[in-house]
Parts: sequence; structure tokens; C-alpha cells
Amino acid sequence: MTLIQVTGRGGEVQEVESDETVLYHAYDETTGGYLGLLDAGVRAPGMCPAGSAPPPEGTWKMQNGEWVRVITLVEAKLRKWAQIKALRQEKEWGGFTWDGSVFDSDAASQSRIMAAATYLSLMALPSSFSKVWTLADNTTRTLDATQMRGVVLALGAHIETLRQTSTTLRAAIAACTNLEGVDTISWP
Repeated sequence: MTLIQVTGRGGEVQEVESDETVLYHAYDETTGGYLGLLDAGVRAPGMCPAGSAPPPEGTWKMQNGEWVRVITLVEAKLRKWAQIKALRQEKEWGGFTWDGSVFDSDAASQSRIMAAATYLSLMALPSSFSKVWTLADNTTRTLDATQMRGVVLALGAHIETLRQTSTTLRAAIAACTNLEGVDTISWP
């Protein structure tokens, strides 16, 4: 029996007893894919020795003597969807225009607009509604009841348009059958 050092997928090195059989990490010469820890007596065309196992997380292939991370289609789709959601939120919170004025639309601003809409809907005499609103550029505009309703509807349309766009993009991501297809998807 001989003690040999074996490197595991997690990079940990262990000493194991061997009865003269030597083990080695191998990869497929064509694909670069890891084949595992093999007995030295196991050889086949296209099997190449690797100095170590690939890192434990993710999918890896051997390229120019180095383990290189491979992004799978599932990972690419998840990353693309996260990117689309971040863009949607950025655009949602980036403001909207109604009647020539740019309004803020971050979470706090949306809450304020909806609070004003609720207040307006509960007023006994909505015709007396008058609200000085601070716009995105910090100028102000006085809104009457009809104008406030217009702002609320414009905010709703702004958010709904973004939601529809992201829903369409999510369906396109799901339909992709290769990495190149995922890469071509972008916010219009």
C-alpha cells in the first residue's frame, strides 16, 4: 500500500492509501469537460490528465491548461432576467412626463401620488382640490382635481407599459434555446 495525494472537487487535498494504482483527474480533450478522478490504467482516446479537479461550484471546462467557468443556458437566462428587472425598476423610478411636466416616480413619489389620489377620491367637494406639487426638477406646479387624476393615470400607464415590456422580454428569455439568443435580448 502506498499513500497518494488526491485533490477533490472542492480543492481539498487528501492522502489516501492505494495498492499501486494511481488516480488522476481527467478531462475530455474535445469538450474540455471534467471526466472525474480516474484509475491510471483507464485510458481512452480524448482523455487528458488535469492537474486538479475543477472548482466545486458551477460548470467548468479545461481550456489552455486552466479551468474556465462555463455559463449554462439556465444561468444566462437567470442573469438576463435579473438585468431586465433592474432596468425595469430603474426606468419605473426614473420619472414620467404628464402634460409637459416631469414627475418623480421612485417608491416614495409613487406613494405620495397615490395618497393624493386617495385623498381626492374621499373629498366631499373635489372641485376645491388644489395641490402644489414638486416636480422632478424641483420646480412646482399647482394641480386641480382633474390634473391630479391625470397624473395618477399617467403614473399607472408608465408602470403598466414597463410591466408589459418586461413580461414580453421574460417570455423571450424563456424561449431561448442557446446562449447567443439570450445575449441578443435587451430593453427596447
